[in-house]
Amino acid sequence: MTTHRFLTLASTLLFTACANQPPTVAPESLGSDHFKSTTLVSEKDQQRRITTEKGYEEPYEGPSHFESSYLVASRDQRTGKIAYAVTIMRAVQEPRKVIVVQYEAPAGIMQQKITTQNSRKKCRDDVCWLLEAVSIPLPESLVHHYAERSIKEPHGHWSYTILPSLKGQISYSEFKGLDDKVKDLEK
Repeated sequence: MTTHRFLTLASTLLFTACANQPPTVAPESLGSDHFKSTTLVSEKDQQRRITTEKGYEEPYEGPSHFESSYLVASRDQRTGKIAYAVTIMRAVQEPRKVIVVQYEAPAGIMQQKITTQNSRKKCRDDVCWLLEAVSIPLPESLVHHYAERSIKEPHGHWSYTILPSLKGQISYSEFKGLDDKVKDLEK
């Protein structure tokens, strides 16, 4: 095979492979209306759960790199109280029982010890790994604060760190989308 034919074939295969990949859009470029319209709402045992889980799906890079983060609001239907959290799910080799999380807050950096939720086995394309779930409880005032910041800083983000070194972000628009959906459901 000549070099020219090889390069033509290789470039054709590369372009075909790239064309079959779903487009990846940075979550910072998605507006609050997107997150509001893609929220999932479910009810179970007098709890209404509202989540931004489907608002942005992180690109799949294989089981050793799997990570997903999203916001959750849970409303107790009997009392009307709403609890907020950010849930981070990621692939791990060995599940941990307790972790330390740091995150931004209007008053400065906050730190909490959090018990991880049960790790569960997740499989994709016949490859399986353990999935660790961490839910960071968030004060309602923090959710409203970052939702309001999305108006002035539509591409801004809230940051967290799972110590020692895993860093993540949630866009202000995602906070606003969840907050708007919760308010709509309260009407």
